[in-house]
This record gives sequence, C-alpha cells and structure tokens, in this order.
Amino acid sequence: MKIHSDLKYLLIIIGKKLNKTSSLNYYCDEEPNSFSIQEIQLEFDGLKSLRIFCGTDGSSICWDNGDLKPINMGEYGKVVISSLSKYHEELKNLVDKKLEKVYLVTSEIEKCIFAIKFVFSYNFELVVANVGDDLKLQKKLTPEIIKEEKSLFLDIQETSHRQ
Repeated sequence: MKIHSDLKYLLIIIGKKLNKTSSLNYYCDEEPNSFSIQEIQLEFDGLKSLRIFCGTDGSSICWDNGDLKPINMGEYGKVVISSLSKYHEELKNLVDKKLEKVYLVTSEIEKCIFAIKFVFSYNFELVVANVGDDLKLQKKLTPEIIKEEKSLFLDIQETSHRQ
C-alpha cells in the first residue's frame, strides 16, 4: 500500500505535547461549516505544525508540515481558518497531552491509507479520516467501518523501520 506522505512528519511529533488545533472549513453564510473540514493543523511543542489533508484520489489521507491557507472563492464562499476545539469538544481534552503513538489506518477496499489514529497520554485517542472530500474527526473508528474497509492499524514506528 503506497504512503503518499513522508513518515518523518509523523515520527517527529511523537513524545511532544499538543498545543493547538486549527482547521480550514468551508464558509458560506454566517458561520464556518464545522462538518466540512478541508485541512487540519496540529501544533506541537517546539515544532512546526502537522497539516493533514485529503489526497487527490478522494480516498487517501496525506500530511506535511505546511501551513493552513484561507481561500476566497468569491460568490461560492470561502475556506477559513477556525479553531477545531471550538466545534469539536473532544479536542479540548487533547490540548497539553503528550502524543504517545501514531497509527496509519488502511483500507483494503480503497487500497490506501484513509485515516490516522493518534494516541495521547491517558489513552485519549483521535482518528482523522478522509470521508470523500472532507476530513472527519472521531474518538475511535467504529467496528463496522473497520470491517467494511478491511482495515489494519500500522504503527508508524514499526512501519518506518521497514522502509
């Protein structure tokens, strides 16, 4: 299964505390659409942040250390930077927690990495998954999705030694 992004960006954040979470959200009227997340940025102690976004194939998930950039699409609305924890209560518990493990989640059906699972201190978990053209945040993947996608969880520390 091809990994579209460099594992080093995930490896360097292990052991670091999460400081801030932001996202790019589609904005049409008064408020950003908190369910239409285009990109996510996780900022860790002493490091450039991790940016997570959907792959161009519509199924895979990608990451790098780039910055979020708002986009004005004129009459079609805009994509704005928002605080993730403002709209996603579970993220408030993750700020100031140390990241202990990162897993890549595979989809045998789509033949790609479609999600990243982050495990923080005190067993707080966050899964960021590509669901079409948007990212979805969850505490855990449901057993139904794992079975339907024929998913495996690949520990990135073990995966990086094999490459």
